[in-house]
Amino acid sequence: MKVNKEDLIRFASANGISPREQDVIKCMLERKISIKDIAKELSLSPSTVNNHLNNIFTKTKTSSKAELMVCLIHGLSEKISNLEDFKRTPKVLVIDDEPDIGRLLEFELKNCGFEVYVESDPIKALDRVVTLDLDFIVSDIKMPNLSGYDLLHKVRSMHKYKPEIVFISGYSEYTQEYAYHLGAIAMFSKPVSCENIVNVLMENFIEETSNKKKYMGDEVVQDGFFEGDLVLDSNNVGTGGMFLKIDDAVLLSGEEFEVGKRHNIRVKVPGIEKSVSVVVEVKWRRLKSDTGSHAGLGLKFIDMDEEVRETIYQFTRQKEILSYIPIGKMAV
Repeated sequence: MKVNKEDLIRFASANGISPREQDVIKCMLERKISIKDIAKELSLSPSTVNNHLNNIFTKTKTSSKAELMVCLIHGLSEKISNLEDFKRTPKVLVIDDEPDIGRLLEFELKNCGFEVYVESDPIKALDRVVTLDLDFIVSDIKMPNLSGYDLLHKVRSMHKYKPEIVFISGYSEYTQEYAYHLGAIAMFSKPVSCENIVNVLMENFIEETSNKKKYMGDEVVQDGFFEGDLVLDSNNVGTGGMFLKIDDAVLLSGEEFEVGKRHNIRVKVPGIEKSVSVVVEVKWRRLKSDTGSHAGLGLKFIDMDEEVRETIYQFTRQKEILSYIPIGKMAV
């Protein structure tokens, strides 16, 4: 399996490996295995090469040159696995007024098989939305000239459901609750985790349910979260989840309502006669005492039958619902 320059740089970046240590690894990839051969190639003393190797072993948690090569190739295999899940190359536009963040995301996404475009000016980014057939936008929220929220509104005025949008932000006043309500499929705080962003994009791009699941985590799914059937309607369902109204006292009564918990619930879906089983994940929770709105949970759909997913898809399109997870009606 060939390891190219970009793969080596990505591996080095992930493990904190210095440029000189990269040179040592590159020699090994070129079949210069002995310390003597590496030292000759790099014009270094054998003891210096040995020190570099020991540093590399420590950083990569390996103990030999053979184990190091396995570690490197395993990382490349994961990239190839991602590419095999694609039926076509997904296109992503990254928008951030901090160039370093844009470059980091561009590098990571390209190495995962995405076709990536980067803009630091959100106004110019809108021109890209017009000319490119994009699948995703990954955008900062607080930017000069145009906020990420305003950008989303303008994108939706041109394209109702595509491209899907992921928000990133370094400011606490921007909440997941509101971002999901506007139609974003995810929101992450800075400093950004490239792995989390990649997983969300993979999950929302890959069509095969069996392939989706490896990007969705393996949290334990609990039963008994809610007794009876939950009825989905245009007030509580979104394109990717639902709002569940729950009293403050119930929300505070147990850890099953904490963000990140997954539950198996039964829902009544418009157009399907019998109730169906759906796995959901708590993405946010809200107390009435905090906001004056109804207390409740924002639940993301994690797993369901394809027929159910398609029926919800058609229902939200028919009702022109744009929220990913609705915010819920205000209390009266």
